[in-house]
Amino acid sequence: MYTLKDFLRDYPDDISCLEEILRRKYSNWVCKCGRTKLYKVKSRPVYACACGKQINPLSDTPMASTKLPLTYWFFALYLMSQSKHGVSAAELQRHLGVKYKTAWRMCYQIRESMQDKTKFSGAVEVDETYVRAKPWRTTRPLAYNGRARTVIGLVERQGRARALVIPTNSRHFLTSTIRQNIVSGSDIYTDAFPAYTSIKKHYNHQTVNHSRGEWVRDNAHTQNVENLWSGVKLGLQTTHKGVSPQYLQSYLNFYSWSYSSRFGEPFSELLAKL
Repeated sequence: MYTLKDFLRDYPDDISCLEEILRRKYSNWVCKCGRTKLYKVKSRPVYACACGKQINPLSDTPMASTKLPLTYWFFALYLMSQSKHGVSAAELQRHLGVKYKTAWRMCYQIRESMQDKTKFSGAVEVDETYVRAKPWRTTRPLAYNGRARTVIGLVERQGRARALVIPTNSRHFLTSTIRQNIVSGSDIYTDAFPAYTSIKKHYNHQTVNHSRGEWVRDNAHTQNVENLWSGVKLGLQTTHKGVSPQYLQSYLNFYSWSYSSRFGEPFSELLAKL
């Protein structure tokens, strides 16, 4: 377990944070001139080769144009990686002593970096649900008057998870989302919702009928994706109580990443995604 003591030892200042990003992004870097040695440019978060070639480790990261110390960003990354139910902008504001808008932007950019767009394969469980915040409620009628958002969840068994906002739970959107995110020929397990029937053309599809009290049949069940929904809804009930539909996908990125990193070292895995 990576503790706060370990974090303070490894990242006591901005230089150590910058060197960590450099090591992860440019571990096998070779300059066009053939040199591999880099030198820190004074007063700038930039490294340079003896030939004059410069690289900025912060480019294409949430810290690319930041004016905050890198230790603030690393501490925010550490907090978000250690919390299974997320860290609110108000909580980060109290920890760092920055303005609320600054803390909110930091949280948003970190959650955006958690996105995983590679396709799933193997045994994948799929389910859909309704999500609404302000105030929290997930009853079915809300989905039909425009006050809730439909979310589809995909979970690899013993692997990654992904939750995506979709317009409706129609056959078209469910099928197209599955095909965009899961490799053809994979084993897919769902409930008996009729909109899933068309995916049999491209996948090995098995179902369980919850309305008849059937929850597990041989290898067919949706317990893992139900666990994902449990974490999402608990987090939106407690930590993030006022999620705007405009930013719902960003919060789902966090809960998907948090579930996916449950078997590893979350902080290290989050740094690897920068």
